[in-house]
Amino acid sequence: MGWGLMQMGGSGPRVLFGIDQWQKIQPALSGLRIGLLTHEQAVDSHLVPSFRRLAAEAGAARLRLVALFGPEHGFYGAVQDTLSVGNDRDRHTGLPLYSLFGPQDAPTDDMLADVDVLVCDLVDVGVRFYTYAATMARCLEVCARQRKRMIVLDRPNPLGGNVCEGPQLDPNFRSFLGYLPTPLRHGLTLGELARFYNEFAGLHAALDIVPVQGWQGRLSWPAVGHPWVPPSPNLPTYTSAMLYPGMCLLEGTNLSEGRGTTLPFEMFGAPWIDEYELADALNEAGIPGVYFRPAHFIPTFWKYENEPCGGVQIHVLAPGCKDSAAPAAAVAAGHPTTSASQGRLSPPHDLPIDPLLIGLTVLTTTRRLYPDRFHWRMDASSGRFSLDLLLGNSHTRQDLEAGRSPRDIAEEWRQTGLRFRQEIGSFLLYGPAAPPPLSPPADVELPSSLPEQSSPDNRVLPQTTGECDSR
Repeated sequence: MGWGLMQMGGSGPRVLFGIDQWQKIQPALSGLRIGLLTHEQAVDSHLVPSFRRLAAEAGAARLRLVALFGPEHGFYGAVQDTLSVGNDRDRHTGLPLYSLFGPQDAPTDDMLADVDVLVCDLVDVGVRFYTYAATMARCLEVCARQRKRMIVLDRPNPLGGNVCEGPQLDPNFRSFLGYLPTPLRHGLTLGELARFYNEFAGLHAALDIVPVQGWQGRLSWPAVGHPWVPPSPNLPTYTSAMLYPGMCLLEGTNLSEGRGTTLPFEMFGAPWIDEYELADALNEAGIPGVYFRPAHFIPTFWKYENEPCGGVQIHVLAPGCKDSAAPAAAVAAGHPTTSASQGRLSPPHDLPIDPLLIGLTVLTTTRRLYPDRFHWRMDASSGRFSLDLLLGNSHTRQDLEAGRSPRDIAEEWRQTGLRFRQEIGSFLLYGPAAPPPLSPPADVELPSSLPEQSSPDNRVLPQTTGECDSR
């Protein structure tokens, strides 16, 4: 039995997701028709997918689940990134299943014709270019226009909610990869993002958030105490998710970011790389909390399909410890490592690593070692550099080309994040120690009828105090 399941069975405090508290709001939805934006990876505390739980309980609650909506990677989470998914019918419930990725990225009027309330339960990973937040935002826009209520069943940000960093989105580079005006690593939950975007965009949608219970200190996923369920095909482990904010930037280059291997975002390289040369150069950079090990791999799809590649596997050392050192064997072999003084991250991170600094360092080091082979990729549909769309600006790429230090850029990004966090404090639902008292008061319930557009928006529903039912 994995450590996460053991934690679930413990007697200590438990983190309950929004879906775990669904029964508390069912009575107010009696008689209404529900559309559900979700995917099979969105599960409750007992690993039951949200859509199956809602479908099973709908009859007893006198409400109807009438339509399902899926994000990128499809409702079942099996489709590779950027690939369009068509509409279908769910084989388990028989419900119509609408895809919101590809040519149609938001519900049409016809899709919502029989829907009174749209419920959103998606597993986000806390990075702006992870498209689930954009899908949520597009749905919120449509709900505002059609005067339909939207409910977000909230979940913890798996990367933690205390660190916000990265470049702010330049409006000129807005795309589905960069849709919400936040830093790259925003540190928010989907519920907090929905509250922020509802106000920022002036939508005034009727929005309710069912908050997470027990997410103390806005901590990262290991402290949540639940098993890791991959939210998409190329985030199979929590380590891949930790590295994703920085290593996904390699999508904007001709380097393999490890797609087509069993270690996406942990393994990277290309056929023209000397793995020992690159690993030594990266270890010499002294990045805290990681060790770069030379590695060979052969991608089974995507970049360099079936071609042998030289590259590096990133090892995250002692997760949760901010003063990590390289393995003793590496030290004995004379390879560079991280000193105790270098190992402290400033400011402190919930993660044991700084993923954005890692990504920037990989880009600059590989470009320096292989100037005749390394190049930026272009996005065919927009004619822009793919890296610019991922970062939400062009000046970072230009800074890298001009030789600016990755540490200087990362420090600037930390300051950007601090300013953003100060500006959006009123939209945060979870404090650094414990969730603060939230409005409305505990006796407020969802209305049983649809609201008018002038109804108060951005409501936070009261948290429950007991355990969820075992199922």
